[in-house]
Amino acid sequence: MGHKLVIFDLDGTLTPLRESTAPFEHRLLLGVQAKIADLHRQGVHMGIATNQGGLRKVPALIQDFSALVHWLQAELPIHEVRFATTPGPRKKPEPGMLFELMIHFGVEAHETLYVGDYKTDWQAAQNAGCDFAWNLDFFDPAYSCPACDWSGEHAPMAVSCGGYVAAFNRKYKIGQSYCPMCGEPLEQGE
Repeated sequence: MGHKLVIFDLDGTLTPLRESTAPFEHRLLLGVQAKIADLHRQGVHMGIATNQGGLRKVPALIQDFSALVHWLQAELPIHEVRFATTPGPRKKPEPGMLFELMIHFGVEAHETLYVGDYKTDWQAAQNAGCDFAWNLDFFDPAYSCPACDWSGEHAPMAVSCGGYVAAFNRKYKIGQSYCPMCGEPLEQGE
């Protein structure tokens, strides 16, 4: 891989996608735990940079977010978390949180990879001058649709460039991934 630092978005990348004012779900998405364990064995630094505007809108979520961060830090070897609640130089697509993590770990932009699921994640990586990977490409789950035989392996551009699976997640407001062709729930293969 060659990156010394991998920064992850949170909602839709490490944990199920949710509405910004909905409670957090203490569950990792498929493929996350194994990939992060592999990065940890390689000595790669890791952090999280996430927009959390819902914390400003619903102050009761602050405790819920804090509990999620503690749970994540117990589950994964990721101990640096940055979040932004209001527009400004830290909130994605601005690169502030990414710069903070690069400085914390003493890593340059060309040594950093940001993994996310949304256009603002990609823009933040571009603005910070670091590499970017779409979540499904990075965690490499073999998604397929039992209803129409669509497979992520056979159409990587549909997932990575169009972000169709993430769009279906947002449309249905749950963590399940849906087929970009027919809208039916996807299954993950071996």
